[in-house]
Amino acid sequence: KFHGTGVAMVTPFNADGSVDYNGLKNLINYLIEGKVEYLVSLGTTGEASTLNKEDKKKIWEFTAEINNGRLPLVAGIGGNDTASIVKDVRNFESLGYDAILSASPYYNKPTQEGVYQHYKAISEGSSVPIILYNVPGRTGSNVSPETTCRLANDLKNVIATKEASGSFDQFNQIMRDKPDDFLLISGDDPIAMPMISLGAVGVISVIGNALPKPLSDMINTAVTDYIENESGLLSHIDKRIIDEAKKLRPTLITIGERKPVEILGRTHVAFERALKKCVRYKQTFIAGPAGTGKTTLASQIAKALELPYGHISCTAGMSEAHLLGRMDAHGNYLPSEFVNIYENGGVFLFDEIDAADSNTLLIINSALANGHMSVPNRKEKPFAKRHENFYCIAAANTWGFGSNEYAGRNVLDAATLDRFTGSQLFVDYDIELEKEISKHFPQVAEAIQKIRENVKANRMRRVVSTRAVINGVIALTDGDTLKQYISDFLIAWTEEERKKALLNVSF
Repeated sequence: KFHGTGVAMVTPFNADGSVDYNGLKNLINYLIEGKVEYLVSLGTTGEASTLNKEDKKKIWEFTAEINNGRLPLVAGIGGNDTASIVKDVRNFESLGYDAILSASPYYNKPTQEGVYQHYKAISEGSSVPIILYNVPGRTGSNVSPETTCRLANDLKNVIATKEASGSFDQFNQIMRDKPDDFLLISGDDPIAMPMISLGAVGVISVIGNALPKPLSDMINTAVTDYIENESGLLSHIDKRIIDEAKKLRPTLITIGERKPVEILGRTHVAFERALKKCVRYKQTFIAGPAGTGKTTLASQIAKALELPYGHISCTAGMSEAHLLGRMDAHGNYLPSEFVNIYENGGVFLFDEIDAADSNTLLIINSALANGHMSVPNRKEKPFAKRHENFYCIAAANTWGFGSNEYAGRNVLDAATLDRFTGSQLFVDYDIELEKEISKHFPQVAEAIQKIRENVKANRMRRVVSTRAVINGVIALTDGDTLKQYISDFLIAWTEEERKKALLNVSF
C-alpha cells in the first residue's frame, strides 16, 4: 500500500492567512492525475505546526472528501508531548485514512528508551497503522536503528519508517534487522534513489507536489528494477559477506567459572584485550580513530558476558535527564537506560565521551567513584546502587586532551580520567578485516590504506576509516572504476590534500 511515491502535500493559503481549500482541491486532483501512490496530509510540508486543531480537523476531512477513496491517505500527527499526541490520535476520526505518520519528539532530546515509550503509547491509542518518522535535522535527536527495529518487532501496528537521517549506515542496519514486512521509506528526495538500491520501497516526497508524474515514474522504475534484480545491488554484497562469515569459526569465550559463550562470525581484532580489561577493572576507556569499531567492540563484550547492552552518544547539549531519567507530565518517574543497567547489571557504553560537557562528566564520575549515585527525579528511591555486574565502557576519538582533528572534543578533567587509570586501550583500524571486506576488489583496501598512511605522514586533518573500504566495494560492485570512486571520496579535499593523499597510490 505504501510502496512507490507518497507526497507530503503543501497546504495552500490565501493572502489573509486562511486555508485555500480550492487550491487544496486542485492539488489533490493534480497529484492523483500524476499517478502518485498515496497522499500525506499535514506532514511538515503541510505546515501542521502553524495550524490550530480546528483547521487540522477540517483539512483532514476535506482531503478525505476530495480524495474519495482514490488513493491511500496518511495523516501527520506528531509532537513532543506524548500525552497530548496520544489524545489527538485517539480522537482522530480516521474514516478515509490508512495510516498515521508521526515524527519523533522534537526539542526534548529523549533517550532511546524515551523514544520507544513515546511510540508505544501512540501505538496503544491508534486505530490505524503507524509510520515512524525520523528526521534528526528538525527534531534534534535520532531514532537509532536498534530502536526502530525494536518498535517494528514489538508493535504490530508500526508498519514502516520514513527515514530522513541521511545515514546510510543506519539505513543498512534497519534493512538488516527489521521484520520482513516492515517498510523503509525515504524521507529525503535527493537520496531516494540510493535508498531504494538498499531496499527502501519508495519515498514520501516534497518535490512531488510540483512534479508528481516524472517523480512517480522514476521511483516506480527504480523499485521495479530493485525487485527484478533480487533485492538490488546490496543483496549481492550481503550474500558475499554471509558466505564469508559462514567460513569463520565462532569465537569461544571462557571467563572464570562462567559457562563458555560462542560469538558467531568475526570478533573485533582488539576483542580479547578489551574483554580482559573490562572484566578486570569493570570500567574501560577505549580510544581510537573514527570508524575503528569501538561500538561493535562494546556490544561484543556484552555478548561475551551474557549481559544487557546499552549505550548513549555524548554531546555538549545532553541533559542530566538523559542519564538519570525524568518526570513525565503526571509526576511519574521515567527511568533511563543507564540507570536500569547501573542498578540491574549490564554493559553500558558512553560513546564520544570526549564530547560530553562537565555536567555529564560529573554524573559519570560520581557513578564510577562511589558505587552509588543520586537520582533526584526518583522521589521514592533517590539513590541508585551500582550492581556488581555493571561494566562501563567509555569510547572516544581522543585520550581526553582535546583535538584539532575532531571538532567539539573537550579536555576531560583529571578526576574522570583517573577512573580509567590502567584500563585504557587504543584501537586502530583492522587491516585484515579491511582486506577481507575487499576480498573481491583487493585494490580498494590497498588504495584506501595507502591514502590513510599518507594522511598520517602529512598530519592532515582527514579521517580515512573502514567505511571508505566498504563504500569502495559497493561502488566497484555497481560498476565504478577505482579511480572514479577515489575521486568521489576525495571530492571535498583541497587540491594540495589530494596531491599528498594520492602519493604512490596505484589505480
